[in-house]
Amino acid sequence: MNSPVFNYPYERTREALHALTCGAAPDAHLGHLMRYVNPVDGGWAMPTMATMIRLLPRGFTGRPYRSTDAMIFVAVEGRGHLEIEGRRFDFEPHDVLVAPGWMRYTLHAEDDAVLFSYSDRVAQEKLGLFREWRG
Repeated sequence: MNSPVFNYPYERTREALHALTCGAAPDAHLGHLMRYVNPVDGGWAMPTMATMIRLLPRGFTGRPYRSTDAMIFVAVEGRGHLEIEGRRFDFEPHDVLVAPGWMRYTLHAEDDAVLFSYSDRVAQEKLGLFREWRG
């Protein structure tokens, strides 16, 4: 079932991301990560696609991560780079980057950076195929 809410205003999202920074340190691999959810059942907002947004604080250097889903990142704010298997890909607002499935990557932020991301993780979870590795 799709979420009955399909409009997640950025202003509210940004406020929620800021609130995350006040409560705890960022995840060492993924930064301050927030998933978009279906308010009815608490599951993902869409039945086959995982949608997330994250804030990487200025100077953030993520630890290595990989998962079976291919992750598409859209830079919303800030600058930084995504390193995939040793190759560096710089980003700034409006850039789109892809981390292919099961390739090790790290996230890095020069400024406070906000990245929207989506993947086929939900479908993989439903099929029992999703795996992740945190180095």
